Amino acid sequence: MSFLPANYEMPTKSDQFMKLETGNNKFRILSDLYEGYLFFAEGEKEGQTVPVRKRVIRDANGEIPKNARFKLEEMIALKAKKSTDKKSITGIEEQKYFWLFLVYNHLKKRFQVLEISQICLIKPMQAKMKKKNFDDPSKYDFEISKAGSGFGTEYILDSGLLEELPEEVLEELKTLKYNIEAVFEGGYPME
Repeated sequence: MSFLPANYEMPTKSDQFMKLETGNNKFRILSDLYEGYLFFAEGEKEGQTVPVRKRVIRDANGEIPKNARFKLEEMIALKAKKSTDKKSITGIEEQKYFWLFLVYNHLKKRFQVLEISQICLIKPMQAKMKKKNFDDPSKYDFEISKAGSGFGTEYILDSGLLEELPEEVLEELKTLKYNIEAVFEGGYPME
């Protein structure tokens, strides 16, 4: 018998985030929706980039305020990543709108935070949540199939039937301590 299990991996803080992997990614949304804008800035080390996020809080009418996006001056001051697009007017990469929420990742069997910035996923997820009986995504799973990489990445979204999570997952959720807002300050949600 080995001291460490054959599939042992040392946990890291980045394990708190669900990354869409090639193949099937099945998850259940378990928190409120957090919206925002993000871009990548130069990190401290050569070639390193770090995400910079800004939370969006909708107004009383449910609209995104006009000042929700980063201003160009802010992005430049925060050292936004240079654009590789020769047609870029600003010379820096564009900011992206994203969704952020706590999920239960069925494959990893753990709670994680998932950030989705691909509009090709946000729009069909939104459409599903507008259907009768599917307005609460904590009652059913989503499954995203990912194939390819880079600009050739393709996603297929599917969602399951209304069903309960296993009892042990619900019990663990009751005691889980997390703060999704920490992500907007460059922190980790489950410290």
